Amino acid sequence: ENRSRLLVEVVEAVRARCGPGFAILVRLNGRDDALEGGITPDLAARYAAVAANAGADAIHVTAYSSVTGGPGFTEGPLPWRPCQYEELARMVKAAVDVPVIAVGRIRPDDGERILADGGADLIAMGRQLLADPDLPNRLAEGRPDLVRPCINCFVCVAQNFWSAAPVCAVNAQLGHQDWPKPTPAAPPRHVVVVGGGPGGMEAARVAAERGHRVTLLERANHLGGTARFSSLTTPLNGDLVRWMAAALAEADVEVRTATTATPTMVAALRPDAVVVATGAVRDRPNVPGVDLPHVLSGDDLRSLLTGEGGATDQRSGPLVRLALTVARALGMTTDMDRVRALSRRWMPIGRRVVVVGGGLVGTELAEFLVERGRSVTVLEEGDDLATEMAHPRRWRALHEARAHGVDFRTGTRLVAVTADEVIAHTAATDEKDGDEVRFGADSVLLAGSVQPDSSLAGAIRTGIGGDVEVHVVGDAGTVGYIEGAIRSGYEVGVGL
Repeated sequence: ENRSRLLVEVVEAVRARCGPGFAILVRLNGRDDALEGGITPDLAARYAAVAANAGADAIHVTAYSSVTGGPGFTEGPLPWRPCQYEELARMVKAAVDVPVIAVGRIRPDDGERILADGGADLIAMGRQLLADPDLPNRLAEGRPDLVRPCINCFVCVAQNFWSAAPVCAVNAQLGHQDWPKPTPAAPPRHVVVVGGGPGGMEAARVAAERGHRVTLLERANHLGGTARFSSLTTPLNGDLVRWMAAALAEADVEVRTATTATPTMVAALRPDAVVVATGAVRDRPNVPGVDLPHVLSGDDLRSLLTGEGGATDQRSGPLVRLALTVARALGMTTDMDRVRALSRRWMPIGRRVVVVGGGLVGTELAEFLVERGRSVTVLEEGDDLATEMAHPRRWRALHEARAHGVDFRTGTRLVAVTADEVIAHTAATDEKDGDEVRFGADSVLLAGSVQPDSSLAGAIRTGIGGDVEVHVVGDAGTVGYIEGAIRSGYEVGVGL
């Protein structure tokens, strides 16, 4: 009672000053993980009842852990798991008669579930509304498929640490209120987009919504590019691809999958403008043994699991090739959600895995594999890991990977690969030279050496003539992953 005295006095004072018609909401921690003697869920329910008795009209239930950094930040106040604070709201709901507001990575379908079974009375959203401010209108129109999803990348949250305007990986307009609004195309033109990853799809969507006639060419059988394949380790990327595909259909973009664009083909479409979004290339390091069959690039792994990506099955044995052929014939490799589920039972990857490259891709891949029973070592030549991630996500990703048993080795450079080992050198210091280290490996995954590749754009410029403008977006121009791809695609789409 004494601990809640300040809360009671504040609520009562606000009520006395503002009168009975003024709504007072109390935001309450359901738990304080970082504070010794902090609020626990049962105490939160009692404090909520005290606040309601003092005159609060609703209780908004969140959580607190640490705002000073580290993985605790994603326990509270910024959750990393879906519906992370749902049970806290339910405990408060059982203790009060006033409305309860639930928060904490609650997406629309989960929000409907929580409301329907009485777990809360209202649903609050933060990052999801930054990703799509039109969410309420989309739901009211019965079009949840057109809600742009938050991919929980923490890019927006990271800006808070240096008091910058929030930006969003999937909503390029956020934080750029000074940008001109998209205007109707005058005159409408024919735009050909080559590449159906996030950058190409965003450029196509924005251009079509402005009134241009847009044709999108994608080499694979599915839209999404690398983002679709990355949904194997990061499922929310798949949600983004599905939203972008729905948005393209809504904007009447002509989509041609299983179509390999050439300068001649593009010229035959008689475009007024061309957008090239064919992504990056991934080079193999120039070390002995890197061409052994058990050394896989990202494209090799993509090809093994989906039949796409430009590689072949020659890096796998006959039994693996047979299993993959059957899986593809049954359509089991076309759905990344299904591939992810099946990967918990079987994958064409050995038990001892060395991942070369400790960036965003290598870190996500390492956790994915260790959760599937592999022993994983990550070699990173630099001093830092996963620097492409927004740092709150990086804290959590590295914490989870280490907790699952991933062995990260920074300052360690690949030297050679043998049939059953990876040979590396540690970095030299002022005190001593670098040492040779060896790691047992049944499979080696190359997760670095990503370089932009705008060669097709150059070939199209040469083949199509100087009267047609050619733009490059996404990783084909600058490696920026989803955030950079969507931002560059938006900027080009607005400017066409």
